[in-house]
Amino acid sequence: MKKSNGVMTIGGMMEILREHVKYALDCVSGGLAMGPKETREGASYFVFKEGRVFAFNDEVYCSMPLDLGFEGAVKGEQLLNIVGKMQGDHITVKYEGVEAKIMSNRRRAGFQIDATKMEALESIEPVTNWVECDVMAPAAIGDCCGCAVDKKDDKFYKTCLHLTPEYIEATDGLQFMRVWMTPPVEKSLLVKAYTVRKVEGLDVSEWGSNQDWLGFKTADGLEYYARIYGDDYPELDMLATPQEGDAFIPPQGFIESVETAKIFSKELDNPLVKVILRTDGKMMIEGKGVTGWFQEVLEAAYDGPRLEFFANPKVLKQFAESYTDGKISETALSVYIENDFVYLSSIQR
Repeated sequence: MKKSNGVMTIGGMMEILREHVKYALDCVSGGLAMGPKETREGASYFVFKEGRVFAFNDEVYCSMPLDLGFEGAVKGEQLLNIVGKMQGDHITVKYEGVEAKIMSNRRRAGFQIDATKMEALESIEPVTNWVECDVMAPAAIGDCCGCAVDKKDDKFYKTCLHLTPEYIEATDGLQFMRVWMTPPVEKSLLVKAYTVRKVEGLDVSEWGSNQDWLGFKTADGLEYYARIYGDDYPELDMLATPQEGDAFIPPQGFIESVETAKIFSKELDNPLVKVILRTDGKMMIEGKGVTGWFQEVLEAAYDGPRLEFFANPKVLKQFAESYTDGKISETALSVYIENDFVYLSSIQR
């Protein structure tokens, strides 16, 4: 009998904490292609090899330490759901040649092991040049993702984050954000925003890149990769400079109003809220979604023409919580913090 890290091996069976298994599978599930369509051979499978579990498709590749006592591929959606439905604190895994049995209390399940999916794993070149990750990088990536389009767009760059050796940035044509830091890249490159959105919630300790992947590593062993693209990105340096305008001061109740408007706006592919500055000196916050809408009128210290703009509610909230240098002009709302970040949202009359 062997026991380590909450895993007990008895003969040909392995007993392991169910939550440990579920946590590891959840961590790599971003690499699964759920349903019948597979973008890459093996994309709907969890692959177990050398004490780790892998999940990967054309855009995302993930791996995490997890030893279930066998090597091979198992249907991912089914395994994830069955582990979640098992009863008790522990599950027992028994490997029998072409099948892996999972048992817990009175429940049993068997999974066919597919050895052919292992070959697809060999085609992925792992990231090896890991460096310490900037502590602000996950949050910065999340903020920039909020300024990109999740759905397909006629301009590919609008769906991406742009990384250079000096900064990361994104724009959806209405918003723009640039954050100055030093990503582990040697030249300008793109990653699709939806593939790195999850990074914001990870405890990233290291990051790195190679020709195909931008990689993130956490302290508990997760490796999360996003596919790199080399498409052109427009020159936006003119936007990344301090803008002229009057001070923009969020009125009382601004944060709560934006948070409420977000309830509906987050139903959309581009979940923005609208801010309207009215000629009567008041501000209206508006959120519209598929299932409904919300509006609130606030007292505002504004004396000018009617202006309106769409903005990322998360950025608006952060701006209101730590107001520094917001400007409102006839063309843009801008927040500029030197050597840190810049955010702009275009304005319509």
